[in-house]
Amino acid sequence: MLYTITLNDKGLTMVDKKVVNKHIYRMLLPMVLENILVVSASMVTAAMVGRLDTIAISAQGISGRILGIYFSVFKGLSIGVTVLSAIYFGEGSKDKTRGVLRQAFLTIIPLCIAAAVAIFVFAEQFTLILTDDPILIQQAVAYIRLLSCLLPFLATTFYVTAAFQAQGNTKVPMVIAAIINVVNIALGWLLIFGNAGAPELGLTGACIALGASYTVGAIVGLAWLYMPKVGFFADMPAEPLFKVNKKDLKEIFTIGLPAAVENVLWNLATIIISRIIISYSADHYAAYQLGLNAEGVCEMLSIGFVTAATALSATAIGRKDDALYRTYFAQLSKICIAVSVLCTAILFFGNTFLMSLLTDKQNLIEIGAKYLFAMGVTQIPMNLNKIHNGFLRSSGYKYAPAVISLFGLWGIRVVFCYIAGTILHLPIEFIWASIAFDLIARFFICYVYLKKKNVLNAVQNLATQEA
Repeated sequence: MLYTITLNDKGLTMVDKKVVNKHIYRMLLPMVLENILVVSASMVTAAMVGRLDTIAISAQGISGRILGIYFSVFKGLSIGVTVLSAIYFGEGSKDKTRGVLRQAFLTIIPLCIAAAVAIFVFAEQFTLILTDDPILIQQAVAYIRLLSCLLPFLATTFYVTAAFQAQGNTKVPMVIAAIINVVNIALGWLLIFGNAGAPELGLTGACIALGASYTVGAIVGLAWLYMPKVGFFADMPAEPLFKVNKKDLKEIFTIGLPAAVENVLWNLATIIISRIIISYSADHYAAYQLGLNAEGVCEMLSIGFVTAATALSATAIGRKDDALYRTYFAQLSKICIAVSVLCTAILFFGNTFLMSLLTDKQNLIEIGAKYLFAMGVTQIPMNLNKIHNGFLRSSGYKYAPAVISLFGLWGIRVVFCYIAGTILHLPIEFIWASIAFDLIARFFICYVYLKKKNVLNAVQNLATQEA
């Protein structure tokens, strides 16, 4: 990475913001395009399932909440892989970078397989946490068990993506995402409704399509990593297959586990909230699930900020470049606010339209549109929080994001939703308001912590410690 360095009239080192912005956009845009592909495919699949009955929509939602715990753990660990790899990459050490990635594939993937087996075996017990409706349980368990067989391929895709993003390469993950989503949409179209002579499998067809798409994505990603001459692992020095680097593994888990815990806490809280929403009616829960998919339109524009903030700040720390570190923070924040304003407008004024794309059931559209409107209020604080969390993790405050999320999720969201839905039996709008309040409160807590710990001086503090 080359940056134009100048001196201002006070003799302070500065970074050319145009060059930094160019690099940020070069990293963000492929991730945005990747997320557009992911969310678009998710919305197309949701729209197809949304034409099935309410039970099928709710069963898929319940399955997603259970499987989300699996996603949370291994996606969180992939953040640890990305941060440590990016630091080594920033130092210019290719072999160390590849060593971290190798550790992820050789040690974490077996854990993914063991977790998938546990989900398959205890699928019914997990589902009973959310509902006691026998029809819902039957469909959800079938979905979970079928998809659990292919979950290790999904986890592999996480680490393939981490391998490329650690190098600042977000184009290859975008291509892999395109392949995944083309397969998902094509198989979904064939198998959900039985088009082109294929069997009509309904929700089972959606499950097969999703699992098969991630299997293809994992195979393509691994092939790309080992591709002769251009693959990052192509000329990697030969080592014993199961050589373990305890130092790197410890760092991966130290950085990644807090992120995983944060994600798991989010999913556990969502499970509790989902049960509260189901208590209103299956229609309310189905509308909530479709609303989450519709909200993905904004998520696809903003989700790249957490990865960009984490990887870029870690790279600047690895280079020991204070000016670059500060400029990354300032420019990412400006870009984030601009994107968030757009997201807010979409959810305020396009909520009903988005819901109508996902279902033809008017009652679900009306319920989901109110949820989307409430989420419009949260876009700016929620997205800025992604940047703050990325800088906190790379600066050594590995547990802070998880602790703040723990407080917001369980101290605000779960408590307020439980009081509103279970004790006071207030209208569903109070549930949406409780979720929004949590996200806004979390931003303010994180911002105060960021200032208190002087995170913007992370590079200077590191230099002082090493002196």
